Amino acid sequence: MRLISSFFAITLVAVSLLGCTSKSVVSNNSLGNTVGNITNMGFISSKDDWIYYANTSDQNKLYKMRDGATPTKITDDQAYDINVVGDWIYYRALDKSALMYKIKTDGTSKTQLTQEPSGYINVVNDWIYYSDYSGYTPVMYKMKTDGSVKQRITDDYSEQLLVLEPYIYYRNGNDDSAFYRIKNDGTDKKKISDDNVNFLNYSNGWLYYANSLDDFKLYKMKIDGTQSTKLTDDQINSVIVYNDWIYYSNYSDHDKLYKIKIDGTNKTKILDDTVERLNIAKGWVFYWEGRQKANLHRVKTDGTNKQEVK
Repeated sequence: MRLISSFFAITLVAVSLLGCTSKSVVSNNSLGNTVGNITNMGFISSKDDWIYYANTSDQNKLYKMRDGATPTKITDDQAYDINVVGDWIYYRALDKSALMYKIKTDGTSKTQLTQEPSGYINVVNDWIYYSDYSGYTPVMYKMKTDGSVKQRITDDYSEQLLVLEPYIYYRNGNDDSAFYRIKNDGTDKKKISDDNVNFLNYSNGWLYYANSLDDFKLYKMKIDGTQSTKLTDDQINSVIVYNDWIYYSNYSDHDKLYKIKIDGTNKTKILDDTVERLNIAKGWVFYWEGRQKANLHRVKTDGTNKQEVK
């Protein structure tokens, strides 16, 4: 059975494995990660020379690394939805019921931000947008990065969040998982598309996603919901967009790593590994290798220089 891209399904998979997106990787102090990374578990983020990651070799604890240096553990928390803004890291801790925390990049000043499970964390400027999973269904909230001014944005079943202030785009489980937008003050709600969006990415006015209304095949559409286009008949298990290429785990070929141009041309297999959950940072595609082992690896976007990340 296909893996559905919901918070609880993903969380269960991640726990069982213990023992972009914009045109470029995050390169400023106002955006904590790319939407493509976050909708694929957000186990990688980057800032300046550093990559922050959930280390599968150490029970998914939060580490940082840079080329030529020994990786450093930041906290024993099992961190996903990693966002880095300024000298703070924001994340949800799977070993602590997916509660949201922040911690300094040097490992000090760890602070709990929520009393409820959270997901799809997007830190933008001095606001955190996220799905609150304390109830029967997830609903969308925002709060300040210090944990204050917590506000519910909508009662809709909200997942796959994309923040383009003043709007937040999301999959609405109250309307057959159609794709919606809403202003960050809770007004001006509008249905964008009936497509069921999974592994959402964004680049230059276009959305890229696996459409579960069409067997998780790869689609793109304009941010206003027009020009919906199927890019390949391959079924997708994870997808990430970087520059003019889309990288995806091809379920139709045993989850091998493929890439295809954003116009649907030049489809190429670049790796024979069984690949799950793609993230990208600094020209590297990060992925979990294998359905059981799920060790963290990275490979260059041309498929060369494969490395295990520990």
